[in-house]
Amino acid sequence: MNDIARVFNDPNARHRGLATEAPAEQSVNSISHPIVASPLRISETAAATQSPAPLLGAHTDCVLQTVLGLENEKLGELHRLGIIQQAGQQSD
Repeated sequence: MNDIARVFNDPNARHRGLATEAPAEQSVNSISHPIVASPLRISETAAATQSPAPLLGAHTDCVLQTVLGLENEKLGELHRLGIIQQAGQQSD
C-alpha cells in the first residue's frame, strides 16, 4: 500500500498519470495542491478533477444543520461569536 509521498515518487504511478493537481478556488486563501488521480481508465469517458477541494468551512453550516439539527438563529449566533466561520474567511 502506498502513502501519498510514495505515489508521487513511484515510477509506475507517474507513468500512469496518478499524480495530478487539484485546481485552486477563486479565493486569496486557496492554492492548487497535489492529489492522486483516479486509477480507473475507461475508454469512452476520461476521469478528471473538475472542481477544487472545498475551502475550510465550506460545508460547516450544512453539517451543523443536517447532522446536529441546528437552526439558522443558532448558526448566526455561532458566526457572530466567531466560533465558526464562513469558507475562505481568515481568523484574526
